[in-house]
Parts: sequence; structure tokens; C-alpha cells
Amino acid sequence: MLFKFPKRPEPIDRSKYDYDLAFFGAGPQGTAGFRTATMAGLRCALFEKKDIGHGDKSTSIGHKGIRYIPYMEFRLILESLKGMRTLQKIGPHLVWPLEFLFLGFNDSQIRPWMIKGGVNAVGLISHISNRFGPASVLTNQPFNQWAKKISKTDLTVKLPGIRTHVLIGGIAYHDCLITYPKRLCLENVQAATENGGKLYKHTKVINFIERDGVTRIIA
Repeated sequence: MLFKFPKRPEPIDRSKYDYDLAFFGAGPQGTAGFRTATMAGLRCALFEKKDIGHGDKSTSIGHKGIRYIPYMEFRLILESLKGMRTLQKIGPHLVWPLEFLFLGFNDSQIRPWMIKGGVNAVGLISHISNRFGPASVLTNQPFNQWAKKISKTDLTVKLPGIRTHVLIGGIAYHDCLITYPKRLCLENVQAATENGGKLYKHTKVINFIERDGVTRIIA
């Protein structure tokens, strides 16, 4: 099969081409882009050499960007928050709160207050960005209460058998669990095809040919 795509983003005669945009791989990233582009009015094709979600090794844990705090990557934090908010909006039945516990020990350089400060810093970034609102993602807590302190006694109840002789306490905070990542891929594809996107699964892309301002995909 031969498909024609415009090579340049300038205004063009779209009638000369099969699609405006192509995506390769029906994993979480490919299907999300496929959905977004088709809903924006672009004529899109998604190529997958096997089946939807095949080979997806992505984690089923969604996060709000807390991992980027030590590196001061604020842009990535904002992107993570936006992604989480979008997931809640388009697939609330697929995203569930998941509690994480950080344990503090006497022999560790990282203290619970550091984790609490980092988590609440993400909440503050979300609040002042004016793009995500004052409430946290997946919880109803104010931004300065995204993380809460847990006493040593409560931790021994939650986690029997833990090393109590060096335990000093802990912090609890929430990210989310994406229950079925492949189901999310499938729903992205369904939404895209309903908006005119074309899915080519079990279709291996063989080559690209660029000529006269046109990109041709051989599959």
C-alpha cells in the first residue's frame, strides 16, 4: 500500500494527499496523539504492525511530576499534571487513586519532611499555574495537604514486620493507578476513528519516500 502525506506544514491543497499526519505504534503515546489530532480536525492514520497495545511496556502508575522536583524540571511537572487531569477527564473509569508510603529511617539521608515538602511543592505549582485549579489531582485536598505525615505507630500497623528500631515515621501521598493501559489505548483509537481517523493494524511500515514535497509511506 502507498500513502501520501504533505512534507511541509505550509498551507497546501489537502485534496492531493491521503492524510495530514501519520502515527506509528498503537501504544499509549501513539494512540493519544492519534486521538488528539483527529479531534483537532486533521486527517490522520495510525500504523501498527501487530495489534492495539501490543508490546506496551509502560508503567500502569500515573504520576503528577513529583519525581522531577529534585531536578527542578518545572516544565515536566506541569506536563505531568496536565496529563493526569486529561486522563481523569477522558477516562475516569480507568484511573484510580493509589496511596504511596515513604518510610523514614535513622540511617537514611532522605527524610520524610523532604518528601512532604516536594509533594506539596508540586501541589503549589499546580495551584499557581491557574491551569489546573487549587484542588489536587485525584484527591480533594488543598495543595498544601497533598502529603500527610504518618507516625511510627501507624506505620507498624500498616506494615507489620517493618524495621522499627530505625524507623522514624513516614509520609503518605497519592498518585494514580491506570487499571488497564491497553484499554486506554483501545478507547483512544475508538475516539479517533469516530472522528475520521484511519487505523491500519497488522500493517508493517516498510519504507518512506520523499519526493516533490510529498512523503510517501510504503506499508
